[in-house]
Amino acid sequence: MTNPAPADAAPAGSRFFINLPHYRIDMFLAAAATDLVVTFEPMGRRKTFGEGREGWGMRFLQGLGYSVMAVMIKDCDWYRQADLAAFFAQMQARGFFRSFAKVSTYGGSMGGFAALAYADAVSADIVLSLNPQASLAAAFAPWESRFPFVDRKQWQDGLNNAAAGFKRVRQAYVIYDPWLALDAKQVQLLVADNPALVRLKVPAVGHGMPKWLAEMGLLKPTVGAILAGQFCLADFYQQARKRRTLRRYWQLLIALPRVAKSPLFTEIVGRYAAQYGFPYRQGTFALPDAAL
Repeated sequence: MTNPAPADAAPAGSRFFINLPHYRIDMFLAAAATDLVVTFEPMGRRKTFGEGREGWGMRFLQGLGYSVMAVMIKDCDWYRQADLAAFFAQMQARGFFRSFAKVSTYGGSMGGFAALAYADAVSADIVLSLNPQASLAAAFAPWESRFPFVDRKQWQDGLNNAAAGFKRVRQAYVIYDPWLALDAKQVQLLVADNPALVRLKVPAVGHGMPKWLAEMGLLKPTVGAILAGQFCLADFYQQARKRRTLRRYWQLLIALPRVAKSPLFTEIVGRYAAQYGFPYRQGTFALPDAAL
């Protein structure tokens, strides 16, 4: 169903879609919800799930009792087209975001950029951003070598720096791998003049943070706790140690240049991996006996 009417005109308890020229918005207005979560999907979901997909996190957030505004891309544009900013401005002018007790934004990678960049535009109190890009502008990130399909000239102005978008939030949580050099540099761009930024570091897992958190059984609990204002930093880091029970964690760790170039570090990683049931033999980690 496509509903061209403004979201604030829809009755509570309704689910509908809003089509913009460059975006499709999956809306759910919970009957008794006091809080709204605005989500922004990573770029890979469009290819994986197709045009008829539902919004990122929709079912999970519905189950927690939130109203949800899930923005989906029609192209890999980092949510920078003017129609989305205009839509948020229209909804802001109508008092839609102020009608909720709390608004949060949530996104990953490209969507993580948007969760930060649009936080103030939707009056967000809380941001959760997983391995985001802060900018692809040459002026801010001349070292960024990923995303060769992006025309950097289009990033010279406009919405080109996520660090400017979350100045009024209460907390902005960013989860990333500090050992992945380009992701770490992107997060560093967010630090200046943003005292609300909380950096949560999960080393040696690479860029696919949502998948890693899910495999550790940590994605839903972390998202739920942060949105509910019940997040415990010590618990998060304790639970993040579960990555050591995953074979591909050790595969990534031993492939890191600092490890691969050092026979000593390779031996140390292999020894620790064996303690978790992954003996290192002939250049790979064997599956634990229970998996054979």
